Amino acid sequence: MKDFSTWLARVMVTGTLVAAGVIAIGLVWFLAAHFGESPGDHLFSGEPKYFTDPVGMLHRALEWNEVGHRRGLIMIGIVLLLAGPPVRVALAGIGYFFEKDRLFAAISAFVFLVLVFSFFW
Repeated sequence: MKDFSTWLARVMVTGTLVAAGVIAIGLVWFLAAHFGESPGDHLFSGEPKYFTDPVGMLHRALEWNEVGHRRGLIMIGIVLLLAGPPVRVALAGIGYFFEKDRLFAAISAFVFLVLVFSFFW
């Protein structure tokens, strides 16, 4: 159990660091490209439609016209960051299942379903 817990913690830390790295690269690239520009925040036009859900963000980031764009890279990092907790809960549930701890496997499955449901609705 200790080995599994350590492995699960490493997966979560690695995922968080990768997501943070992708966001940081996109942010530095964005700031370098827009250095010296005035903010232009005097008019609020609302958030773009593709920011309303993680799937829309990922779809927009991977569109042919957006690939390589700074905001697309930041969006991919955000989707990676959002994907971390459901992946961790799913892996924990699988680990509990193989350790024959049915109660915690069932609780993990329920929490995973709630997380996935909350992302899309």
